[in-house]
Amino acid sequence: MGRVILLSGGLDSIAMCEMRRSEGMLSQDLLLQFIYCHPAMSQELNAVNQYRTFLHQNGCFPAHREVNLPIDAWEMNTSAGASGPRVVPLRNACMLIVGARIAVTNGMGHVAIGAVSDDGSQYMDCRPSFFADVNKVTYPFGVWVSAPLSDWSKTEVKEWMTQNAPEALGFSWSCYQPASDGSPCGACDSCRGGQ
Repeated sequence: MGRVILLSGGLDSIAMCEMRRSEGMLSQDLLLQFIYCHPAMSQELNAVNQYRTFLHQNGCFPAHREVNLPIDAWEMNTSAGASGPRVVPLRNACMLIVGARIAVTNGMGHVAIGAVSDDGSQYMDCRPSFFADVNKVTYPFGVWVSAPLSDWSKTEVKEWMTQNAPEALGFSWSCYQPASDGSPCGACDSCRGGQ
């Protein structure tokens, strides 16, 4: 059975897709992309579009859906180029609940998000306890939420991509607050772990 995969264009979400593709399962899935106001939205949109073009060129055609979220994350609590988390309160909760609703309406019983072990130390909505709580809400409706990479570090994800999907690695975008010229800031936690 297919699953809903939350696809941001970041390293972790593209790695989840590539793992499913390597198993021959990705064409059964629905790639769910959220549109909301934040500094790297255009870069994330570009990353997803390039990755989807790559998939199509390689004969893989998963369903894709864009959903607007009423979240404004222009003002994050860590400045561009600075180390530290970029907290957007309840973002993952919103995405997972909307993803679960879309899964129900498409006859899918699984929603996957690309949270890794490094994320849990900074973001409470990337911890196993958070996903367990979300499942208390979604599972009665037949939808299981998971973070398949939650035991992996960013470094391990990048190593897997380098070894198993190097052609897809270049499409990922992992900086939350790009520099003024649109390039990755190079200093934030996401850049240091994902670019």
